[in-house]
Parts: sequence; C-alpha cells; structure tokens
Amino acid sequence: MPTVSATLEYLEGKSGCVVRSAIPYATSSKAQPSHEQPTFTLHPLKNKSLLSYLCSRQIDESIGCTYCQEIHQKQKGRWYFSVAFGNQSGGYELRNPYFKGCMGSKDLSIIAYLPGEIQEGCLVFEGFMDFLSFLTLVKRQDYLFRMESPCDYLILNSVCNQKKVYQYLERYRHIHCFLDNDAAGKEATESLHKLFEYRVTDESFRYADYKDINDYLMNKKTEQQDVAQKQ
Repeated sequence: MPTVSATLEYLEGKSGCVVRSAIPYATSSKAQPSHEQPTFTLHPLKNKSLLSYLCSRQIDESIGCTYCQEIHQKQKGRWYFSVAFGNQSGGYELRNPYFKGCMGSKDLSIIAYLPGEIQEGCLVFEGFMDFLSFLTLVKRQDYLFRMESPCDYLILNSVCNQKKVYQYLERYRHIHCFLDNDAAGKEATESLHKLFEYRVTDESFRYADYKDINDYLMNKKTEQQDVAQKQ
C-alpha cells in the first residue's frame, strides 16, 4: 500500500506564501522525533484538486468554500494540501482524496444558524462531510431534509466526543440526530435520548438505506442494502 506522502504527490505544489505559524503534526507516542517541525498556512478554499475532491463527494462548491478552508502543510521540504474544517479548540479536521485526519486538538465544531443567537433546535452530525452534505441537500430542495424551523449545527467530528456535547445541547428544546446508520451511531443517538429524553429525535430514517448522509447524497448504498433490494 502506498504511503500518504506517495499518494499525495499530485497535490504537492510550490506555495510561495509566507508561513504564518507552525505546529507539530498530531502523532502517536511511538512516532520518531523529527528535526524539522511541519508548518502550515490557511487559505480560502480555491485549490482545484481539493474542489474536485468535494465535487466527487457531491458537495456543493459554494457551501464547501463557505465552511471550509484549505490548509497547506510543509514537511521535509514538500507542501501538501487538504480541506480544513475548524473545531472549538482551534484544531482542524483534514480531508483530501487519500487522507483523513486531524491537526491540533480533536474537538466539536459548533455553527450558529445566526451569529449571536441560539435557536430552539440543533442538528447533530458525526462528521463535517455529513454537515456539508445536509446543506447541499437543503439547497437542492430535497424534501427529506426539509426542517420546519431554523436550527444551529453541532458536528461531533468523532463519536468519541459525544460526552462533550452535553453542556451545549442542554440549551436546546429540540435535538435532531443525523448520525451514522451503524452500531456506533445508533448507540450515540440512544445515549443522547436517555439523557435528553423527548427532546431528541433520531433523524436517520431520512437516509435509512444508506450508512450516512453523504452516502445518501452520492446514492452510495452498502452491498448488503443492494442485495436486499434485489431480493
């Protein structure tokens, strides 16, 4: 299997920009120390390869550019580009065709429907690709994703962050869970339901034949679901 560095060669480019800040990569305790600290710069999302990646996931380009940035990372003299989505701790979720990871602290992302206001409802997503997919489906006027009233957005960025959401969800009368149709997603939704009771609605029925919202957007069913439909 090719390494990340090898598979990202086509994203490599000469930035020519000034490095504004530098932080180390998130690495395991077994990682070997490096004499060169990787650096990064943030930019508006314009890289054609990254926009093409979002397009391959059926994400509306204008929505992607509104909520994401592109990050240029330098390591061992080379620049690599990824889509970056910020979280509450100043960290970033990173995605490109060959890489899925995080820079800095892993944390929630919270996006207000209107700055400075708290809505009565909140939509909870597992990852930011599902959040972008939801907004794309709303823009397409998909009736299955039409909400009755405006809501704020909370993105877990990992089901492991589930306990962190409690203090934020306490303020909402309506909590709409758009988590994955798998064991982890169902367990997370059930945990929230036990804590907040009637305020929680499991919205995964809207994409019942798919693993998550992005798979619904891409019409990408699992093999088991395809077999079940053919029988």
